[in-house]
Amino acid sequence: MMKRVFLVLYILILISCKTSEKAEYLNPDKVFNLKDTLKGIVLEATLSQDSASYTSLLYTPIGIICKTGLNNELFYLLDSVKGDKVTSCGCKGRGRGELLSCISYDYNSKTNNLYVWDIYLNSIHSFSLTDSCKFEKRERLIKVNTHLNKIKSVNDSLFAVLTFHPDQSVGLIDKTGNFISKLPYKTIENKEIDYDLNYFSSTIAISPDKRYIAVSDLNFPSIKLYSISDNKLKILWEKMIFEPSYTIVNKWYRINDDQQFGFGDIHMSTENIYVLSHGVKYKEFRNGVFTNNNRIYILQFDYEGNYIKCFVLNDFMYLFEISPDGKSLYGKIDEALIKKYSLSGNPD
Repeated sequence: MMKRVFLVLYILILISCKTSEKAEYLNPDKVFNLKDTLKGIVLEATLSQDSASYTSLLYTPIGIICKTGLNNELFYLLDSVKGDKVTSCGCKGRGRGELLSCISYDYNSKTNNLYVWDIYLNSIHSFSLTDSCKFEKRERLIKVNTHLNKIKSVNDSLFAVLTFHPDQSVGLIDKTGNFISKLPYKTIENKEIDYDLNYFSSTIAISPDKRYIAVSDLNFPSIKLYSISDNKLKILWEKMIFEPSYTIVNKWYRINDDQQFGFGDIHMSTENIYVLSHGVKYKEFRNGVFTNNNRIYILQFDYEGNYIKCFVLNDFMYLFEISPDGKSLYGKIDEALIKKYSLSGNPD
């Protein structure tokens, strides 16, 4: 009789563990089942600009830095109220002081510098933003000795980076261009995967105090958080927000149609982490259905990895930026405009 009781208890414990494991994933039907949307305010000057060329947004205390390609200039600083062009920096070309292939950028409000990773020149460059809202001449800071994908500035001589293959990693590089801290990066762990020939389509964000970096993935709904202390990285937690569904084909993953698509962009405020979701499953994304939704979802998490809420924006966008206090969001929407949204519930 006692054996039967213990057997029943054991089965109940197993069922409870399975239920708890399932409960770790958010339910997409609940997260995205929202009707109230945030309406943004268009930065008026972007109506007359060819802002379709803007491919990144970086928040600064005096405006928004945009990667562009207009008039052979690489970066514009726009004021954050109307979107008027304040100044610009960087020229594309092969001449002295010019840049060729800028694939990652970051602005550090502590150093007042814009940092640019040029994959063709294999180096990180900086532009100083002066108090008079002018960019000073470019300076090559670091000749890099590895294949970088994304960079974030900790200070003038330390950068948090995400690499390509082989050996995709999250790490810290110093002014010599070498790693001083490095951790392997894998969105999913599977012994059948060849990590030397492939890499994950991920991106990184850094906290305003430069003490944390967060990493999200485009194909998997994954977030990882790392701390930066004494020039060393430490992983704090990693979470798959929605349940993954994939198979392994030719030593790499193939996402199944029923999996929720990943996160298109990630940013951090002083207290929270924000990721951009299209709110669709992989099949819908692959078939382009999501572009007709005319809305986007911003999921908010705290630094412990707890889900807080979902904001619904009544515009389609690929990228966004968050102010350090988490009150304002700037988005590049599909109609090639830049909009500002209030996340605090009150217009700024």
